This record gives sequence, C-alpha cells and structure tokens, in this order.
Amino acid sequence: MLNIGLVSSANGLGHTRRLCHLATGFKEMGHDVEILALQEQISKVSEELKWDKTLIRFIPIDTYGTEGPVWYRNGCLIKEPPKN
Repeated sequence: MLNIGLVSSANGLGHTRRLCHLATGFKEMGHDVEILALQEQISKVSEELKWDKTLIRFIPIDTYGTEGPVWYRNGCLIKEPPKN
C-alpha cells in the first residue's frame, strides 16, 4: 500500500474535482490517499461529494506563490509551506 498525497491547483475547482476521481481509484486499489487543497475548494467539493460512500481525506493548504491567477489575486504573497 502506498501513501499518496494529491495536491490541487488553487485555480478553480476542476483540479480538485478531478483529483477526487483519482483518489477514489487509488483507494479502490488499496492505497491511502489525501488531497491537499485550499479550504474554499475543500468546502465546495465536500458538499458535492456528500453522497459518495468513499471517504476522501482532505488537508487544507494555503497558496505558496505557484498558483498563477490566484497568486496575483492574493497580492503576490509567497509563503513558506509548513514542513509537515
């Protein structure tokens, strides 16, 4: 079994939605999966997936200066990701 972390782009919800499908497939293969995404994305996608029996673990992250338009909208701040 692998421990897999899937990191979503902060630009929209499409990336997070697609990662949910990937996570479901990896879980069906017996792997442990977590999706790292912005809290806003997690909230919206979790609401959409509440009918799904597959529990996907989400880890909230921040923007770290690699997100394109979202980075500009947030004032071009660059934060250091936490080590954990």
